[in-house]
Amino acid sequence: MGVFYRNTEGWIGGTYYIENLISALLLLPDDEKPYITVLCSTQKEYSRIEAIGYPYLSKKIFEFPAKKNSLVQKVIRKISSMTGITVNSKLSLDIPLSKVEYFFPSPASLKSQQGQKRIFWIPDFQELYYPNFFSPYEVKERIRGHKLIAKSGEKVIFSSHDVLKDFKKFYPQQNCTTFVIKFAVTHPPLGNSSIDELKKKYGIRGNYFMAPNQFWAHKNHDVIIDAAKMLLDNNQLDITIAFTGKEEDYRNPDYAKNLKKKVANLGLDASIKFLGFIDRADQLNLMKHAISVIQPSLFEGWSTVVEDTKALNQHIIASDLDVHKEQLVAYPHLMFARNDGKELAEKILEMRSFSSQHINYDYNLDRKKFAQEFKTNLLN
Repeated sequence: MGVFYRNTEGWIGGTYYIENLISALLLLPDDEKPYITVLCSTQKEYSRIEAIGYPYLSKKIFEFPAKKNSLVQKVIRKISSMTGITVNSKLSLDIPLSKVEYFFPSPASLKSQQGQKRIFWIPDFQELYYPNFFSPYEVKERIRGHKLIAKSGEKVIFSSHDVLKDFKKFYPQQNCTTFVIKFAVTHPPLGNSSIDELKKKYGIRGNYFMAPNQFWAHKNHDVIIDAAKMLLDNNQLDITIAFTGKEEDYRNPDYAKNLKKKVANLGLDASIKFLGFIDRADQLNLMKHAISVIQPSLFEGWSTVVEDTKALNQHIIASDLDVHKEQLVAYPHLMFARNDGKELAEKILEMRSFSSQHINYDYNLDRKKFAQEFKTNLLN
């Protein structure tokens, strides 16, 4: 199986997806583990996958120079917009890998050799619900890519029934073999830093909540700020709320800056902290020791934040998305109407007492299921 992999902060969810998949496949019996060729653009990227310890691994590093505005570069841009996979500008799609039977997650435009199979992954159809969060070019290219996939007749996986429902709704004439395979996360070692050291490092005082999301408009940080302001006005804001995530988005370059202005104008500087894109182990440790995680998103395909929270056996307050309901159906949680700051403020107060209850959820079963369903449904 050839696996496209790119380590990029621009879409860290895609990076983690591949890392989580390979980590989950490690749980399979040895005779069921597929051979994986990592298709990447640097040795550093491959080393990151190699560190997982998967035994049947090889690499194909592409260093094919592409002239500016060449066909190769145009196809590269299409891969990025259609799949979310940010591809290095030196990557050629002329892949002479005759021994690779499957390519995953295949770009919509990839031309495989005879006998080779493409497996597609569509994370979501956000461009059809919130086109204002994308450039017109991105919307056009994402739709074009999804149309190519819909008529490919090949295997397509979705991480939720919610996204599969959208696929059938928007592309009713599709002739693909579809699967819902819910991904599960694998965490790195959390290190030896104490929570007191981490709080000091990041300037967090007292009890706190975590909102670990990229700074994209659909992640809906505004509703948390609105809830914090209501708590402040009622003299009930005795906690800190920490935001983590990359504070850059070329589609909406002022988003993080405007959030910080809003926090300052509302007098919330002491209570809401912007930590930036921090070390993964630090982030997970902070999530683990928070009162709760808040996931306020307006749209998700299958939320990594929710999966991280479940893997940590941590408490969560989530927006009322159908996909969040799907992810949390068997997991304790509180939920609020996604645009209702008042209700979120109430849930934050409720969580102060709710969080004393211990959660005992065997997340390792989810990891094993992810690996087994991927292997059984897609590689046979």
